[in-house]
Order: sequence, then C-alpha cells, then structure tokens
Amino acid sequence: VIKESLASFSFYDNEGPDLSEVFLFDDPERINIVERVKEKIDLLDENSGYTQVKKDKILEQALSVILQE
Repeated sequence: VIKESLASFSFYDNEGPDLSEVFLFDDPERINIVERVKEKIDLLDENSGYTQVKKDKILEQALSVILQE
C-alpha cells in the first residue's frame, strides 16, 4: 500500500523512500481490511468532489483507525 501510494513521487538518486522507521504489521485480518478500504476509497467519484487529495486524506484517517493498537 505504501509503495503504491508513493509510486507517483520521484526520489533523490532513485533510491526510493526510506521506510526504515515505518510501522509494519503482519496481521492478515488488518491487511485484508486495509485492502478492502483502499479499494472502496478508490471507487469514490471525483465528480462528487472526491479529488485524489481528499481520497488520500480519507485513506490516511482510515489507516490510523485500522492500525490503532
């Protein structure tokens, strides 16, 4: 999900993002929920005001709830 979200960015020396301090989890249920939520958010219609920026903010808020300990 992270790499997909950052795919449109370019990085210095093409090194890619530094994900060394990113919280990783290995919970199949949460992973499934995150994937389903992302798919639903991607379906939101831009004609209804859901710009990519708004979709990204919705995803960020959803991830904070889903990944909360």
